[in-house]
Amino acid sequence: MKNLIKRKINLFGKEISVLVISLFAIALVSAGVLTHFGMFSFTATLNPTISVDGKTGYDSFNHEIPEIAPGGESFCWLHKIKNDASIPMDLELITTGEEAGITIGMYKVPETTDLDLCYKDYNEESPTAWKCLNDPEVSLIFNTVNPTFDYSLTASKLSAFTEYSIIYYPDLNSDKDWNAENIVVIDKFTTDSSGDYSGSNDIDLNMNLPDSADYNIYPSPNYCNEANGFDSYEHCRGGKIWIVLTKDITKGKLNKWNPSAWLFETDLITYSDCDLYTKDVVDFTVDRGALISVLKTQSHDMTPVLICYDFDKMAYGEFEVISTLMPL
Repeated sequence: MKNLIKRKINLFGKEISVLVISLFAIALVSAGVLTHFGMFSFTATLNPTISVDGKTGYDSFNHEIPEIAPGGESFCWLHKIKNDASIPMDLELITTGEEAGITIGMYKVPETTDLDLCYKDYNEESPTAWKCLNDPEVSLIFNTVNPTFDYSLTASKLSAFTEYSIIYYPDLNSDKDWNAENIVVIDKFTTDSSGDYSGSNDIDLNMNLPDSADYNIYPSPNYCNEANGFDSYEHCRGGKIWIVLTKDITKGKLNKWNPSAWLFETDLITYSDCDLYTKDVVDFTVDRGALISVLKTQSHDMTPVLICYDFDKMAYGEFEVISTLMPL
């Protein structure tokens, strides 16, 4: 006799069917001496094969829109979907409770992020305050979602035979109080006789960028359309990457303010460490890739996706939207 029991598991507001199979085998012998020869009971349990951000079972994920009454805006959250099955699985996103004027979709995550850095006019009284003085001198490319910060960097026209440090600089607050003690040194490089450099490396940061304590996750005002008086970045929220002189760092802390010798970001970035899932960063701020109608997952692989909310018109209040990942 075979019993099939179908269960529903809620993953990130999503239900995935799991089968629990119970097998019972009974052998009977009626020889007058024994009423039965033996009875055996076997139970085979199939564990959930899909996890979201390392969680299986009835876990749900709440997406809280950071703006009051958003309109004409988009907000995306990163989730990492792991297929622990021995075979590939195709999944589709089914959404219920979708409000008029709000479109919800699942999108690919760009494989790499490109960031230019430059020397800037740091005189805040200048009409070109915090704008690049020249074309960007440094190009940094890194894997957007990866267990390590895997990057390549090219630099030109820097100081010759000089060691520089690539750092993550988190802001403390809207007043931009000096945060010299909380920088993260990502890596170092040394220029040649022409002040040029080209190289790559793979660094285990064991953190997401920006970090959860960084003011720039939800800055107010933000970095778009000169809302803060200076910047017109493509991404309004995220982390800052700077390149500073290594000699300006002592025991992991900036020992001086030396903006004339440093290179600053031209946009804000987000890097996600696969091993940490999304415990530090909720709002993902990179460009979304193509819309995914069917998510094709490979056996024992992790696939990052963005769940994005597009507000066509102004919305306010509370509403519940349930998105379910269903196997095809």
